[in-house]
Amino acid sequence: MTRLAMLGGSDLVLVLALLCVFNTLAQTKATKTEAKDLERSESKKTMSNNIKDEDLIESYQEIKETLRNIFSQGVHPDEGGDHLREYLEPNNRLPMSRDALSSYDATHKRGGVSNLRASRRRGVFIRKNEALIDSLRDQVPHQYTGRWRHDSLHHVHTGGEHTNTYLNEWVVHLTGGRELAAAVAKDLGYQFLGQVGRFDDVYRMVKRDHPATHKREAPTLTHHLNAHAQFDTRTRPYLPKLDLQVLNVWDQGVTGKGVRVLVLDDGIEWEHEDLQANYDPEISYDYNSNDSNPEPRYDSQLSNSHGTRCAGEIAMVPNNHKCGVGVAYGARLGGVRMLDGPVSDIVEGLSLIHSIEVVDVVSCSWGPTDDGKRVEGPGRLAEMSMHKGTKLGRGGRGVVYVWAAGNGGSVGDNCNCDGYTSSIYTLSISSASETGKFPWYGELCTSTLAAAYSSGAYTDQKIATTDLHNKCTTKFSGTSAAAPLAAGIIALALEVNPRLTWRDMQHAVVWSSEWAPLAHNGGWILNGWGLRINPRFGFGLLNAENLINTVRNWTNVGQQRTCKVAPTNRSSDTLETGGWVKVEFDSDGCVGSEDEVKFLEHVQLVTTINYTRRGALTISLVSPQGTQATLLTERKADTSKKGFNKWPFMSVHTWAEDPSGVWTLTFYDNTDGEENGTIEDLELILYGTKERPAYLQDKRTYKIRYDQVEDKEEYTKKDDKLLLNALQLYTLPWDELLDLLNKSTRSTLSREDIEMLLKEDRLEHTLRNLQSQDEKLGTRSMSKLNWELIFDELMARRQ
Repeated sequence: MTRLAMLGGSDLVLVLALLCVFNTLAQTKATKTEAKDLERSESKKTMSNNIKDEDLIESYQEIKETLRNIFSQGVHPDEGGDHLREYLEPNNRLPMSRDALSSYDATHKRGGVSNLRASRRRGVFIRKNEALIDSLRDQVPHQYTGRWRHDSLHHVHTGGEHTNTYLNEWVVHLTGGRELAAAVAKDLGYQFLGQVGRFDDVYRMVKRDHPATHKREAPTLTHHLNAHAQFDTRTRPYLPKLDLQVLNVWDQGVTGKGVRVLVLDDGIEWEHEDLQANYDPEISYDYNSNDSNPEPRYDSQLSNSHGTRCAGEIAMVPNNHKCGVGVAYGARLGGVRMLDGPVSDIVEGLSLIHSIEVVDVVSCSWGPTDDGKRVEGPGRLAEMSMHKGTKLGRGGRGVVYVWAAGNGGSVGDNCNCDGYTSSIYTLSISSASETGKFPWYGELCTSTLAAAYSSGAYTDQKIATTDLHNKCTTKFSGTSAAAPLAAGIIALALEVNPRLTWRDMQHAVVWSSEWAPLAHNGGWILNGWGLRINPRFGFGLLNAENLINTVRNWTNVGQQRTCKVAPTNRSSDTLETGGWVKVEFDSDGCVGSEDEVKFLEHVQLVTTINYTRRGALTISLVSPQGTQATLLTERKADTSKKGFNKWPFMSVHTWAEDPSGVWTLTFYDNTDGEENGTIEDLELILYGTKERPAYLQDKRTYKIRYDQVEDKEEYTKKDDKLLLNALQLYTLPWDELLDLLNKSTRSTLSREDIEMLLKEDRLEHTLRNLQSQDEKLGTRSMSKLNWELIFDELMARRQ
């Protein structure tokens, strides 16, 4: 577990420590005064070689003694803020230099200790009883002997839930140079391991005589976004299968050549017959074992097959009669093994920044526990890595981080409580079933950009890909399987235009994804620019051919600008069950400043909320253009009283809109409990460009066909509902009318059933009964298609 502290002293400033300590570390007893005086004297002699100023030496001694106390006792996440409070305040105890104050401002404004989220990651160790209880809730068999599979990720953020076991490492940010950091480590009896990767002034210290527990020795539980096995008989296998339009791209000779894709996971079996030819050892590494071979650890349960399955989707070689063909089978493929063991903030940070000079796409199919009750995000190093990867990667164009949106839909989870997939630096991908439905495990989220294939109902097809021991599987599922498909499609686009930045790629995905294949699902809205968006699927189904055509002559978008807006009016600071709090932000888009934003990309609400049951809250944001984004939905499993502390909720639903005007934010609790709390800090952060992106010169034109790419089709809209008029219906063939009728009513009738009912004049009565059942169950038919018009057209043709 990582922990964190902040200390300051003139030119020697310890601004951040992310530490890993033990579960049962005993408090170090005070040594004899004479021994401490002797040690202080010897240390003073050592430091005098580096620091000449007597006051600075005394400051160093005070910092060291404070660290000694923290190292020996550990810092519980819930107590970290209070334990170190006196060191967080300016002008308190230790002198603060100008550098110290700037470091203090950079961290404290984001919440100090509690928001610099050092994390217990997936693969942490939890107490046996807790493991059993939580695993039974998840209902997923654990891959290790006699256990259930469970997922855990925790951080110091006050919205997190914490386990009680830690590692034996510290990560220390120490300005003053490598020699001073080494001296601190030596004086405290720690082994100094040097700088952490590419992080300036960040060092590792380890207490070797207190070995950390390893995954093979304890109930270590690794989080993969695998869908749980459930039955769902609501399938229509006769409907047109969705198409990501990859074959059309291959026909153009585009296969991902020259693009390097990295899979961060539990390792990849790179000697697999379907992977070896595309394997790239130069970009691969094992951060669990600290060697250059990312091969997974094998056991009888195939516990570490996840990364190999993801890798196959991206770059399986063609024409070898093995498992299949990867989406970008011409790309080079690397793997980082980082999930098979204790995943500290160091491991995540180093993995996310690995080989960023040459890696183009990073695929991540993991994240916090999808149990509907946790609020968790990247630790400080992981967050720094994503920022650095997008800023410095690929020669300044930025690594494209593709992230699976999460599988907590069955328990009402919302991926805006997952700080990885809701980061502005990640391209978040959700799933659609083969029949174009929102899967049972899918999460509603305003940060999702697009969707790709994966499993849906139990009888739906799953993804075929590579498996361990040079074998194949046809059972890969969940958003874990969707994200690698997206990574492969993005690799195809980067072959066509390697000049794209990470933000260009997000813009291109927004512009090229298709609404029509998923239009029969509820939740679609039209935003202020005319883009169709859905919290289930983002801007629609990825379309490889559309994306390739979009980026061929792409003009890079302008510089990212950040406009921060404070609230101008609020109805109240307090909230209780049955009530609401409304807050207004009057924005001019920071006009006239270097931060001016005229065309939106991401919107973040950063807020602190104290509430007696966090899961009872719903948060809605309405833009000046009238676009509503539900940033947080009720989460019944979340009974935490910790609220949110400087938590960033993110939305892409207002993409391309003008941010000028009044934004309306509403907090409410419509549950049946008796909850109450207060809304504390609030800040709206608008990301975008001052210049109009070149692709926005025209409005987006959508296709009306459901299973193929066509030239521009005309459609009419009224009140954001698609209405097929009689002329359009007249042009559709009989078979498509039958399929369209099913889509408009969510029925499971076959074509033969429909024709039989038509013949017997019972179709209208049957459809009305189906519609009535849908309403009783709270499901939504495709109201944007008027099934009665389709029925009338069928009746006319029958006669």
